Amino acid sequence: MSLAEKVEREIKKKSKLEGFVTPFYEKYSIYNIPATILSIFKASVSKRDTLPKKIIEDHLDNVNKIILLVVDSMGYKNFSPPQIKSPFIKILSDNSTMVPITSTFPSTTTTALTTVNTGTTPEEHGIMGYIMYLGEYGLIANMIDFTPAYDYKWGGLLEMGLDPKEFLGLETIHEILNKKGIKSYAITRHKDSGLSRMHHTGAKILNYINSSDLFVILRKLLESEIGDETYVYVYWDLLDAISHIYGPSSEEALAEFRGFLYSYKSEFIDKLKSKVAKEILLMITADHGQSELSKENTIFASEYPELMNKLWIPPTGDSRATFLYVKPGEINGVKDYIDKKLKDKFLVLDSNEAIEKGLFGAESNKKRITGRVGDLIMLPYANYSFAYRHRGSEKDFIMKGSHGGLSEDEMLVPFICKRLRS
Repeated sequence: MSLAEKVEREIKKKSKLEGFVTPFYEKYSIYNIPATILSIFKASVSKRDTLPKKIIEDHLDNVNKIILLVVDSMGYKNFSPPQIKSPFIKILSDNSTMVPITSTFPSTTTTALTTVNTGTTPEEHGIMGYIMYLGEYGLIANMIDFTPAYDYKWGGLLEMGLDPKEFLGLETIHEILNKKGIKSYAITRHKDSGLSRMHHTGAKILNYINSSDLFVILRKLLESEIGDETYVYVYWDLLDAISHIYGPSSEEALAEFRGFLYSYKSEFIDKLKSKVAKEILLMITADHGQSELSKENTIFASEYPELMNKLWIPPTGDSRATFLYVKPGEINGVKDYIDKKLKDKFLVLDSNEAIEKGLFGAESNKKRITGRVGDLIMLPYANYSFAYRHRGSEKDFIMKGSHGGLSEDEMLVPFICKRLRS
């Protein structure tokens, strides 16, 4: 049995919910990556759990640069080397260690990337999904666009005076490295977004348009820092966009990923100066994977008015991890209703039970998520989803891929570790 197979078996064995894959924060999770990076640079890790040494120990000699490449929605099953028929996939898989690790819960970009950039669990950082209730501001927010969910204006929360750094209230990995005298960069398509401002305090942020200029920018940056200890965080999100529209297993999604691999090889690996390459440790992972969706398996909130009338605010979270804020005295009624109408489609979990099971982390201070995960959580079985639109018609746009839940497709992502010696 290979190392990857052993790790996958251990992850599934440690799951805290039968039939689902829950985060393995203690050992195999994207949560463990920042602590691992800080440990390699001999920066403070403050008792954070790192990835097991057996994954990285063969790749650490004479490292003074680390690249963390996060490919949004690169699920372990769909985008691991055996599934990608591309001559360039060997560039990723050769001379590397690759194992599955888990995303966070919810398995969604806002939550997962906050974990990756701060080295904290969702329970600590408090960013709980795509759509989040902010009781202290009296509104429901779209945390990707940083805007009120009901009235779209990109960056609207910034205009209302919400400061991303103060809102998060945590130190980023970039700030920790800065204290150690290590240069830190973030390369993203969303340089000025509220989310980027929250995640990349302490980093010099570089913008790109597509994978072609991304790898040119990355190569030039590294070649300008020869001999210097440097951390570069790279975030590529176009695979996620394609997978939402066409589906994660679609021909279109695979074509997008192959194009990404071509740019990686032709504009980065083939042209990178050898004296720079030998300094670099490359880590590749994803924030989450995606689950295939269909209109037939989409449950529209508008078709269940009795359920909606038992809530005091609309549902939040994601379509595959939905937080319900239930009116006083109605919790058992909501459970009974879902059990009667949607029993084979959703598991209903008490939010307090999810917290106690450690789905958001195992910290003693639960204050940051109190009020942000509702009273009940709807977790879909198989490929079901729960659709509620805070603006517009919920039936206008049906995605063919989504995430947020605890299925294997959403939760398992690859972790690849390799040197770039030429």
